[in-house]
Amino acid sequence: MLKKDYFLKLITTFLEAPSRAVKNIRDGNTKQARVQIKDAYGLLGADRSYFIDNDLHTIIAKFKESEDDHLKRIQLLGQLMYHDFLTTDEPELKRKVFEKCESLFTYYLQHTDEYSMEVMQIFNDLERYKQAFN
Repeated sequence: MLKKDYFLKLITTFLEAPSRAVKNIRDGNTKQARVQIKDAYGLLGADRSYFIDNDLHTIIAKFKESEDDHLKRIQLLGQLMYHDFLTTDEPELKRKVFEKCESLFTYYLQHTDEYSMEVMQIFNDLERYKQAFN
């Protein structure tokens, strides 16, 4: 029961972080948004560089080690990386974050039974950004 309560608290806290970051982005405060996004990675059990530098299979294996829903964690990480992508200025890092975000959402959509309009919107946005990269 404690693990389930922790997971629900994690989801609630985690969903608030991107909302605050998005508000800061809209207000033109991308520096503060970056700080909030960077801090939110820790809620998923590792720092930003871990999630950016490791391959998808390593990240999935890490999430499967916990007893809660690994697909929910993948979705949350994908959403976080999407906001990270939007606030990253350095071109090489931006591409790396984009590619990881895209692979997370592709995996998530292939393995989930749930439908989320928010996830589909992000995935569609990623497809448009992908065309801009190419």
